[in-house]
Amino acid sequence: EPSSHDMSQMLAVAHMQYSSGRYREALQMCETIYQVDAFRTENLLLMGAIHFQLRNFSECIFYNQQCVRVQPNFAEAYSNLGNALKELGDCAGAVQFYLKAIKLKPRFCDAYNNLALAYMQLGQVQDAIQTYQMALVLAPNLVDAHCNLGNLFKSQGNLEAAR
Repeated sequence: EPSSHDMSQMLAVAHMQYSSGRYREALQMCETIYQVDAFRTENLLLMGAIHFQLRNFSECIFYNQQCVRVQPNFAEAYSNLGNALKELGDCAGAVQFYLKAIKLKPRFCDAYNNLALAYMQLGQVQDAIQTYQMALVLAPNLVDAHCNLGNLFKSQGNLEAAR
């Protein structure tokens, strides 16, 4: 049975594998950790992220739900649930998870950016614009939000604001 220290090291290796796109290897490492400690939230979050990259959205949802069962205030897990639902075409469901993530972590730029994208897909343009603007207040260098907001203004025919 690996010690807590061993599992921390394994998790660090799994993160490196994930970062370099070696998802299957990272997943094997995470599954080993999961068998020893099914309640380790960093591992659950990483397993969810790996499954998202592998486009196994139901597995992604499962591990992120496990994560919030263990730690109900884990904003990143709610945001990841939103991402999975958005990929599955449930933008309204995604919005609820992004809002929950933002409520738990009000300066969570990625959640604002993803929320704005979901609003766009739902045709809620004003909500999307306000959400992008909020993301840019929090992170003025958020390139995605600048591009998306500019494109949004252009699509609205507002070329002055798009600059």
